[in-house]
Amino acid sequence: MKLFEGLLLYEIILLTLGVVLFFALLGVMFYYVKMNRSITGLLLFFLLPVVMIAFPSIQKIKFDKDGLEIEKELARLVDQSAHATTPAEKEELKVKLDEFKERAATSPEALVTVARAQTLLGNVDASKQTLDQALTLDPKSPAALDLKSRVDKLTVAHPVDLRAVLKANAMVKR
Repeated sequence: MKLFEGLLLYEIILLTLGVVLFFALLGVMFYYVKMNRSITGLLLFFLLPVVMIAFPSIQKIKFDKDGLEIEKELARLVDQSAHATTPAEKEELKVKLDEFKERAATSPEALVTVARAQTLLGNVDASKQTLDQALTLDPKSPAALDLKSRVDKLTVAHPVDLRAVLKANAMVKR
């Protein structure tokens, strides 16, 4: 489900319980109004479900933003010549990728982004495993199928070959 894509299990639980608590508090508030009781003490309790709902939402936005940053960085590095990419740039991409990888496990599109980054970094075996995971989630993903076929044909992880594969895969519709 797209609503929960990129969220970890505890964040999904937190979001769900926050919504349930919010509606329960609404019910209590309507009961208080019906009984002509003051609701001012109850209003403070509405902060808890708001925080419970907001935290996963913020994490989802961060997940989406991190994925976009990785895609932009990939596009920039792929367009550079093979020898212009510095080890510091690759290390920066690797750090971003490590943070993004855990959340990407539920999204085929995000897994393709991870696989593209792994391919650029020269980790072709990890890229193949990530693509298998993406194809398990969505067996008809054109980007995953295309990248998988191209990565399977690679014999040597040469930077120029990797860039050519990624440039060709970037043209495939996701």
